[in-house]
Amino acid sequence: MSAFDHLERQLTRSVDDGMASTAARAARTVQGRRTRRRAWLHGPRLFLLALVVAGGGTGALAATGVLRIAPADPMALTVFGPHEGIGVRTGPVDLLPLRVDDPNGGPPWVLRTFRTTRGVACLQGGQLYRGRFGLVERDEQDRRVFRLSEVGVGGSNVRCTTRIVDGRPVISGGLRTVAMDGGAQSRSRCGRGAGEGSGGCPIRTVAVIRFGTLGPQARAARWLDGGGRQHGRTLRLDAGTGGAYLFAERADPAPWRAMQRLDMEVRDEAKRRFPMAAPGVSLSAPARRAAQRRDRRRITFLMQQLRAQRPERRRLYAETTGDERIEASFAGGRRLLVAGRGAWRGALPGVVVARPDVPADVREPVGLRYRSTGRPVIVAFRSPTTIDRPGEALRITIRGPKAPGCTRHEVSSERWLDHDRAEGGAVRVQVGQGIVDAPFLTAAPPPPKGGRYWCAGARYVLRVRYSASRDGHRVERLIGQRAFVAH
Repeated sequence: MSAFDHLERQLTRSVDDGMASTAARAARTVQGRRTRRRAWLHGPRLFLLALVVAGGGTGALAATGVLRIAPADPMALTVFGPHEGIGVRTGPVDLLPLRVDDPNGGPPWVLRTFRTTRGVACLQGGQLYRGRFGLVERDEQDRRVFRLSEVGVGGSNVRCTTRIVDGRPVISGGLRTVAMDGGAQSRSRCGRGAGEGSGGCPIRTVAVIRFGTLGPQARAARWLDGGGRQHGRTLRLDAGTGGAYLFAERADPAPWRAMQRLDMEVRDEAKRRFPMAAPGVSLSAPARRAAQRRDRRRITFLMQQLRAQRPERRRLYAETTGDERIEASFAGGRRLLVAGRGAWRGALPGVVVARPDVPADVREPVGLRYRSTGRPVIVAFRSPTTIDRPGEALRITIRGPKAPGCTRHEVSSERWLDHDRAEGGAVRVQVGQGIVDAPFLTAAPPPPKGGRYWCAGARYVLRVRYSASRDGHRVERLIGQRAFVAH
């Protein structure tokens, strides 16, 4: 699994209302920048899961009628512990009765729900084949297989939320694309040729899957294009499923192929500049440190390329999604756009929006240890309250001139601590530009360019806050603050 594969997975993961954006965290980690302006995702969005099929199409599956069942990909999910992030699955998994035909002739599309150890409910989209839940893709030999999907959180086809009604998640939808077959994450590789990138199988057909859950008062849903024209039939919704909707249609593969070419160009150049160590090879300590430096430089390079490609990617992405929306009707006749452009941002009928319950006084003494401009500071304090659910975190910021330029006065470092913590529990962390928890980095980043975190002679102000976010509402309380002068 290459660094770009890890990066892609991180950038395509997020969770719904009131939970930290793993994608934003990963992006800012590799850039060494913590100017986190918005770490919470809220409001209804259109959830789009694109199944990209390289070759084959409807005829291939119809001709064979049999798919080999492949084991789940252990890298397909973000691995959280039971007391961090959005936790791990707990309790039963409920497969909803909704079935929708696959436009490419594959197994039907279905939804399932489950709960986690940190009090959230999740909705997962996939296909059902011989009683198993997964997704059709191609293996390393370019054969169609049915890849099982683990029950877990943080995957590209999973959405989680703190909005729960009658035991079901309420998720209007989100905006997501994932290449499950073909594209940069394809397991199969074809020969080099026009439109195929560096050995990646070309994308020929695309099925777009949109789904969500709108609560027990939802009665019907329909899929509209940008001109207000309806795609397919109106779907009648069942209160017993939490008002679940699920649509599947083909889409134009041209913009997907263009994005595939962009991905392959970046991957090729990253591999050429920063070759990875051969898997399974034992490295000496110096060689291991050199490999770690290459890993960090590869990630930085990939992020730089992604930023440079951003305008073109946005244009292509707009072509894949258009201006499509989901419109729903509710008990009493009310109609709302629940996903897509112009979607309703308030509470859905029958869904109570809960504001965070934040203690009025969270003040605690904050200790700070400064050593040199080339080393992070050590911050120590006690958690002023219990933290045991997504959306709750301890936020640490340091404001002052940012190294190495030292010309602008801005937030030069920021950390979010969202693991479970008992009230009064001791917290001791390093804080410095680029120092965050990052699962795909093998070591903590070095100091910024110039070999220093802080500007000599400059004054910095450290603030520690308690942050709580739920159902689109965010509240912060100051725990304490300290100042230091770099020398």
